[in-house]
Amino acid sequence: MRKFYYFTILIVFNSFFYYTAVSQKLDLGLKGGVNFSSLNGIFLFQQEDVSLNLNPKNVTRYTFGGVLRYTITPHFSLQTEVLFTPRGAQFIEDIVVRGQPFRLTGDVNLSYIEVPLLLRLSTVRTGRGRFFYPRPGFTVNGYVGGAAGYKTRAKFRGDISGDLFGVPFEESFGNSVWNRFETLDYVSIVGGGFEYGLNTRIILDIRYVYGLTNIIADQEINDPMKNRMVSVLIGLMF
Repeated sequence: MRKFYYFTILIVFNSFFYYTAVSQKLDLGLKGGVNFSSLNGIFLFQQEDVSLNLNPKNVTRYTFGGVLRYTITPHFSLQTEVLFTPRGAQFIEDIVVRGQPFRLTGDVNLSYIEVPLLLRLSTVRTGRGRFFYPRPGFTVNGYVGGAAGYKTRAKFRGDISGDLFGVPFEESFGNSVWNRFETLDYVSIVGGGFEYGLNTRIILDIRYVYGLTNIIADQEINDPMKNRMVSVLIGLMF
């Protein structure tokens, strides 16, 4: 519950940030892209009938959301976002159930509403076009910060195949794993990109996201697990 309060405070801060910045230099934007995500850790699960040793692999997800940017100086700005950010990992592993070997192919789908807060450093657009009219400019930027994510989905789905006491066996599954993962996730972010344009600008961002907290809530899984992700985002600023 305490983590939920922290997330609520961050949402309130974003609202305050918006209303106090409208009279200043405020830029709005939309962005979307792809996440190349995985989980940093190993699933080790042992019971009398089931033995699992799963190594997470990368999976591709799509993301989108909005951007608010408050310019402090021509070189420095604060940026906050609200993003729908699916993450997860893929598993292709051999498992043992009641002494019988099987092949598991599946993926964990974790979705979050994520609220980053970033400190952004940027070059400045310079130069004017013919007759001193401003012309579109190109800027390069880098940023660092963190984010809180509120979990909206947690599912584990895939296929199990093998021989069950000499009989070929194959079955698909799809299970909710909501209670096995924490409600909130906190991550660090570092990235960079560029913008091109004048009043309306095209943006391209590439960022690396690494989890700061263990997302596993299941007491039967002893090893910590953290989100990690590379995102490529494209959008427009107004």
